[in-house]
Amino acid sequence: MRLCDLIGGCGTTRIPAYASTGFFSDDPDRQLSHMLAEAADHPYAGAKIKIGRGVKSDVERVRQSRAALGPDKLLLVDINGAYTPDVALDCARAIEPFGIHWIEEPLPPGDLRGYAELRARSPIPIAAGEAHHTVRDFRALIDGRCIDIVQPSVPGVGGLTEAKRIAVLAQAANLRVAPHVWGGAVGLATACHLIAALPATPHTAHPPWPTMLEYDMSDNALRTQLLKQPLTLEAGHVLLPEGPGLGIELDPAAIERYRVC
Repeated sequence: MRLCDLIGGCGTTRIPAYASTGFFSDDPDRQLSHMLAEAADHPYAGAKIKIGRGVKSDVERVRQSRAALGPDKLLLVDINGAYTPDVALDCARAIEPFGIHWIEEPLPPGDLRGYAELRARSPIPIAAGEAHHTVRDFRALIDGRCIDIVQPSVPGVGGLTEAKRIAVLAQAANLRVAPHVWGGAVGLATACHLIAALPATPHTAHPPWPTMLEYDMSDNALRTQLLKQPLTLEAGHVLLPEGPGLGIELDPAAIERYRVC
């Protein structure tokens, strides 16, 4: 039996994905323009880029990204906790004209009051969860109305059971869920099963936004080489692996190759 069927039932076998790209890089061949061109060439729902090195820099990176992606793809930004509430608000107001879908982790994870104050004033939805690790952490975020999009990382919260509990809390509070995914193919496959098992909200007929999967576009051998049969990316969707459990099989040769970092 598939894992998604064991945790609530499989609602879909096609998981919409957005590209996680636009990293800061000193490599002249991996600059923002190169990374966004790659994302624009694929039918992802959109792309997420890194910002957080000052508002002026943020505006320029967002401007370049929107130009590369065009007007129709979603554009998301990730600050990785680099700002104070006042600077994050300045940033949100400055980049709002470019049609930003969400701002991820604008503040350090412990600044719950700052998150609540920022969310109340930001013109852009606020997302967070990568740096929160327990149901209690997420309950504080959710009950405090600190964020709009709840982002549990399956490995970061200790596994699928805990991630499902967090997702249920978020949906009970009428908040969106978008699991954070970073690392290897096992975590990516697990996030696919989590998303497949979540009911569409706030209603099932025409949800405003489907739950999206973060798809890392960095050079990552643990994503691309760890499985005997890599996950299939088709028309901007990751196909849910078939077979029992996660539906994946690890490649022993790859495990041996990468077992020591």
